[in-house]
Amino acid sequence: MAQSRLPMRKIRDVLRLSAAGLSKRQIAASLGIGPTAAGACLRRARKAGIGWPLPDDLGDAALERRLYPAPAAAARDWRSLPDWPAVHRELRRKGVTLQLVWEEYRATHPDGYGRSRFCELYRAWEGRLSPTMRQAHVAGEKLFVDYAGTTIDIFDATTGEVHACQLFVAALGASSFTYAEATATQSLPDWIGSHTRAFAFFGGVAAMVVSDNLKSGITKACFYEPAVKEVHLKAYADGREARDGIGSWMDFYNYRRPHQAMKNQFPMAVWRAGMDQIEVKKSVDMTLRLDNANALPTYPQQMQTQQKIALSFLI
Repeated sequence: MAQSRLPMRKIRDVLRLSAAGLSKRQIAASLGIGPTAAGACLRRARKAGIGWPLPDDLGDAALERRLYPAPAAAARDWRSLPDWPAVHRELRRKGVTLQLVWEEYRATHPDGYGRSRFCELYRAWEGRLSPTMRQAHVAGEKLFVDYAGTTIDIFDATTGEVHACQLFVAALGASSFTYAEATATQSLPDWIGSHTRAFAFFGGVAAMVVSDNLKSGITKACFYEPAVKEVHLKAYADGREARDGIGSWMDFYNYRRPHQAMKNQFPMAVWRAGMDQIEVKKSVDMTLRLDNANALPTYPQQMQTQQKIALSFLI
C-alpha cells in the first residue's frame, strides 16, 4: 500500500532534526511519525540535493515539486496492440485456445508481443468486462456432471482402428475434485455407468447431481423445470415405487423408444437381431466342426498309417 505524503511542515522538521544529528528513529519518535516515513523523506531530500538550512526563497510548493517530481511520461509502445474484442470472440469457438490465438497473432505480427505479455494484456482487458457472479458451494452438496465438448481418439491395439469416444467429467463444487473417463457413446447405459464409477471414485454420493441439458439425462430442456428422466435424479418413497417406476421406464426405453444411434430402431429389436446372428453363426460353426470331424481319420486308421510308414523304413 502506498504511503501518504508528509505535510511540508513535518518534512522541514525532519530535515532540521537530521541536520542536528538525530537518527531516523529519534526523528520519528520526536515528530510522531513512522521511521519508514522519516527515512523515505531523507532519501528523497538527498536525491534532490536538498539540505538544511533550506533557501529562503524555497516555498512549500517548490519544495514538494523537488521532493516529489512528476513521473516521466512512459514511452509509447511501438508494437501493434491486438484486437481484444476479436480475440475474445475467437476464444468462444470450440477448440480455440489463447495459445492458438497468440500463434496466429505472431504469424501476422512477427515483432509483436511475446506469449506471456500477450496473455497478461488479454487478462487485464478481460478483467474490465462485466463481472461474473461468484457462487459459494458447500462441501459434498453438489456434483457437476457433463460430457466434454470435444471427443478423444482411442486406438485399438489389436485392430489398429481409431474410435472417437466421449469424455465424461464429474467435479465436486466445493473442492473442484474431478473424475473423468472415456465412454463409447453418450447413451443411457454409458451415462449411468459413468455415474456409478464416479461415485465409487469419490467414495460417496453428493446431495445433488447437477447436469446440463444433455439427452442422456433430460427428456425436455427447460430453463426453470426441465423434464428429468425416470432413472436420473429421481427420489422414490420405497422399493415398490422404485421397482414400478424404473420398470415402466425401462419398458418404454427398450420397446417403445426409437434410438437415432440405432437407425431409429428399438433397443430390444437390435438386441434380438444380434442374438439371431450369433445363433446362426453358432450353427454354422457346429456344422463345420462336424464336417471336419467326419473328414479326419479315426484312431485305428491313424495307427495303421503309422505302422505302414514304420514298416516301409524297415524294409
